[in-house]
Amino acid sequence: MKVYCLIFDGYSDWEIGYILPELKKNNVDVITVGYDSNSVESMGGLVVFPHIVLSDIDPDEADLLIIPGGERWHSEDLADEIASILLQFHKKNKIIAAICGATISLGRAGLLNNYMHTSNIKEYLQNFTKERYTGDKYLDKLAVTDNNIITASGLGSLEFAYEILKALNIYPKDKCKEWYHLFKGVKV
Repeated sequence: MKVYCLIFDGYSDWEIGYILPELKKNNVDVITVGYDSNSVESMGGLVVFPHIVLSDIDPDEADLLIIPGGERWHSEDLADEIASILLQFHKKNKIIAAICGATISLGRAGLLNNYMHTSNIKEYLQNFTKERYTGDKYLDKLAVTDNNIITASGLGSLEFAYEILKALNIYPKDKCKEWYHLFKGVKV
């Protein structure tokens, strides 16, 4: 199983903090992807070199593309480049998982208009996607999965990870729930 994870200067490292260790622990090949081959610094100050660059992504080889949030999504620079990759993944029915500001990239690519989704708030998406986003299928939840598109609020990194684990069938359903409840601090 192969998962791509986009990294860039200012990416929100905590938003992927639950999912990446779980994937690695379960022998999933996690490949970090940069816009170029230079190191990037996360919002928390982690300096990371990407394994590959965005143009080297092959949706046929991947099971999932994870896109963390970060303030870079407020700008439209590079929007076309990521939109092209997102549309390729969607066309091949591959899973796309975007959290917080990264949901803007899905809205700009037109991928949220036909599927249930969430983000930080509906108006947040509307503000940064302009006429490309209708908001008709927005749900006020921490994380939503619909037709291989996983979206999450910036407050829902645990729920984001849970939806990814379910989508990839990493654990049986009952173990997946146990994992979620453990981190949520809920006694079952």
